[in-house]
Amino acid sequence: MIDQDQTDAPSCLVQDSLRRDYSPFSFPRLWSLLFKGALLLPLLLRRSLYQILYRQAWEFASEQFFDATRQTNWEQWQDKFRGQISNERDLNDRIGDMLASLNDPYTRLHGRQEVKLRQASHFIPAVQSRLLESGIGYLKLKHFQTTTTTTTGLADQVTEHLTKLWQAKALILDLRQNPGGSLMEAVEVASLFLREGKIVSMKVRSGGSSASPHFINCSYSLTPTHLSMETTCNCQPSPQRISIASRKRYMANNRPVVVLADHDSASSAELVIGALKDNGAATILGTRSYGKGIGQDLLSLWNDAQLRLTTFQFYTPTGLWPGDGSGAANQGIIPDITVESTLESGDSNDKQLQAAIKRLNRSSDRYIDAAVASLSRTLRGR
Repeated sequence: MIDQDQTDAPSCLVQDSLRRDYSPFSFPRLWSLLFKGALLLPLLLRRSLYQILYRQAWEFASEQFFDATRQTNWEQWQDKFRGQISNERDLNDRIGDMLASLNDPYTRLHGRQEVKLRQASHFIPAVQSRLLESGIGYLKLKHFQTTTTTTTGLADQVTEHLTKLWQAKALILDLRQNPGGSLMEAVEVASLFLREGKIVSMKVRSGGSSASPHFINCSYSLTPTHLSMETTCNCQPSPQRISIASRKRYMANNRPVVVLADHDSASSAELVIGALKDNGAATILGTRSYGKGIGQDLLSLWNDAQLRLTTFQFYTPTGLWPGDGSGAANQGIIPDITVESTLESGDSNDKQLQAAIKRLNRSSDRYIDAAVASLSRTLRGR
């Protein structure tokens, strides 16, 4: 005989289980599962976001990094850290590892705290000026970044200072210890001391692959009325010439100009030095400049970090490349007159400044003599 209770027992257990699972008393378990899922969802989304940001950094470097020869096996970095980036620190470390493979000290990730410190430095006034006892105008540029304490661009600030020095018989532009900054600010500042001529030429990475990179060649030139840019691309060789804007006022006003330079004059400062030297608009006095003829672009990330990437090289009007930024002794722009610097403070102990004043006093005297002679000839001809 078959025991009825034994055959019905499994069925009773199943039915009892189903009643428990679908009874109102089972909803706390369901809500618990949903709550845990809701907690995990932001974490999963955040991990996906970190992976997207890493991919964004990889693509930016892949298409814009200047020296494509350093991107050996670059494709391997695309998915190298898949599933390994779960927080912001992981993201910064992995992007840092990827950029380090390019072996470029100027290509790196700046964390949010470092970005804040760099932005704070922009509160430092960029321009100082005064009229020296000899009647020579002195203008000091500390960097080529627009400060956050003013709404005017650097070139406009320099114009204001040069307007106050309009009666000066000559000008000294001090670019010593100037680390550079914005290329366009440097182009516009250079235009204040030039009547016309080429200011700078550039070679800019613009897409392509590491095996077949695309480059844009562009140059900025000055006419009596406009600042213009001419571009060509190795993927589209037809040149294009664009007038960017009306030029800034010519503030040198035919006065003699000496530019002070030293080994800490770098990047955009060297752009100005090269433009004025090659166009014969100024005498460069001091020591060889640093030698950083490369420039960087920034990619801002959502967490206020910034990826700084070397994307271009620039050349002086005569085609000189200042250098790769390594500070090597054979790089940089050689001054017209070499005068070693001194550590003593004060104008009287500044050998380079005193040499500039001495030269300008002679030059301005000759300039005045020539102007008087020209005026005399004009009067005699009447």
